[in-house]
Amino acid sequence: MGGGTHGQIKCYQFPVPKSRLEEVVRNLIRNDSMVIQDSIQGYYNDDTMYVKVKIMEDSRISEYIFHYYGDENYWMSSRTSIISISYAYNNERNGGSSGNGDVKWYDFSLRNELTDMFERGLILKIDKEIGATHTKCTY
Repeated sequence: MGGGTHGQIKCYQFPVPKSRLEEVVRNLIRNDSMVIQDSIQGYYNDDTMYVKVKIMEDSRISEYIFHYYGDENYWMSSRTSIISISYAYNNERNGGSSGNGDVKWYDFSLRNELTDMFERGLILKIDKEIGATHTKCTY
């Protein structure tokens, strides 16, 4: 199972339920001035399934829409949770989604630029907060 029509640029699995992961993400966004959530709510920024953030690093700002994998039944029953990057754009607005072909699996330079910044800005901080390291997704 993939990330929907937008596909997934990369995904990360955590050994905590979605409710715990969501709590950690919200706290990071609230307390980290380098990660800013878009204030306009909508389908791709509903705080439940999708979250839209900007991550700042040095003089660069990249924008991401990430997705909590699954539905409410999965979230209530699973002891693990998954975040996948649905859309990503760098400072020059290069990027998009994997599903529409903007971020190609073989364009390692752009893919690595986008995922490395996402990992430093959010994923590694989640790992630290939950006291465990994420793993590669199995879907």
